[in-house]
Amino acid sequence: MASSKESVPGGSKAPGEPVSSLAAAGANTTGSAAPADPATVVPEPGGHEPVPSAEAPLSRGGLHLVVALVGVAAALLALQGISSYAALIAPLFFAINMVIIVHPLHAWLVRSYGWPRWAAASVSLVTVLVALFSFFYSIGWAIFALIRELPSYSTQFEVMWGGLLNWLGEFGVTTEGIAVNLQDNVGNIVSFSTDWLVGVASNISGIAAMIAIIVTVLFFLTLDSMTVTRRMRVIIRQKPATARALLNFTAGVRRYWVVTTVFGLIVAFMDLGYLIILGVPLAGVWAVLAFVSNYIPNVGFIIGLVPPALMATLDGGWMDALLVVVGFSVINVVMQSFIQPKFTGDAIGVTPTVSFVSVLLWAAVLGPLGALLALPATLFVKALLIDPNPQARFVNALIAATPEDGLPSQQANEARAAQGRLARWISGTRRKTAVEDSQELSADGVPADTLPPQDGEPAIPGDHGAGESGGGHRGSNGESG
Repeated sequence: MASSKESVPGGSKAPGEPVSSLAAAGANTTGSAAPADPATVVPEPGGHEPVPSAEAPLSRGGLHLVVALVGVAAALLALQGISSYAALIAPLFFAINMVIIVHPLHAWLVRSYGWPRWAAASVSLVTVLVALFSFFYSIGWAIFALIRELPSYSTQFEVMWGGLLNWLGEFGVTTEGIAVNLQDNVGNIVSFSTDWLVGVASNISGIAAMIAIIVTVLFFLTLDSMTVTRRMRVIIRQKPATARALLNFTAGVRRYWVVTTVFGLIVAFMDLGYLIILGVPLAGVWAVLAFVSNYIPNVGFIIGLVPPALMATLDGGWMDALLVVVGFSVINVVMQSFIQPKFTGDAIGVTPTVSFVSVLLWAAVLGPLGALLALPATLFVKALLIDPNPQARFVNALIAATPEDGLPSQQANEARAAQGRLARWISGTRRKTAVEDSQELSADGVPADTLPPQDGEPAIPGDHGAGESGGGHRGSNGESG
């Protein structure tokens, strides 16, 4: 018996029903017609009406806002936790920096002279301890020399204080008023002085404890440094992007400390000679202060400038103080703005704004030692959270000294290669051959050709690595290992 419905494209035709209506209703099943109006959605077979998808950019924006707020809250909690254990974390991180600085000496003794690893590690440890002893001894000598010399300038200080009172008197501020205020607040002044002395005594004991922690941690880190190359090779195979970030961090920290130390010594000796020519007392003390404050970005120059300017005022008057300010400013600007970039480029690796904020942040979190560790701590956070994550790597364009760090592309590599050629031309070194480049070891003794390219970067010649997809290791033939 013949069926009472005729087959038509997109459905069945009942007797007397126009074919065009059914064809129009099933036009969307072929995928060739435009989608139906969301306000008039055709019911799906089975009687279930589809729910229109909510294309709401506000929802995604709200989600991003929630994620950002949660991230900020987590960061604040982490900083608060770090601040609670700053007495332990700051010396530990400082010791890690020292081991990173001296590790090339360890690798050089093992690779070039065949020394046993324990002997090379021992030499590295002794080198670090001698450097630390010299650093803290120079600071202690400067402090005690200042304490011994200052009482002899009490007469000059009284004369300067009298001149200050006379200058204030021109504005209606009388000596009697100042004396009354001092008498009314003498209890507060004595209490403040007592608290300050107690604080100084506690800081001395705290410094001794900090040095003890640093020396102890250095001993154990030196033992661990004997196997750091093997550990890095394991990380390279399992997490190549993380390994690359850690190697970049160690290279950046080492470059920062070495460059800052070398040019800090140069600036300190130039300041010493200039102060001797001017006849400013305690020239050696101010040279030590200039060297130590050189490790504090941005504000370190002011810290090293104010005390010698005040001493010049006490000894020779305002003109000598002005000469000190002008001379220190010229030496600092010439060295850091013209000479240092020609030899080392940007040794910090971040923008001036980021370096200044880093000093404020880490000094508040880690205390006085945090001001010295501000930039290494910032580079460490960057290596953990930004560099291994392709989605967050764009942040480098905002905080890095070279915006190309946020663009892992062929153009960025060409820009870096051009900078390398310029640096070699300035230093007069010859260009490395392709064989030397492929055999070159990284700063931590890991062959450079074992590092995989980042996302979007061309493969390194002789590259044996690849991306982190699935955590597997990709060989040079492109197959997963």
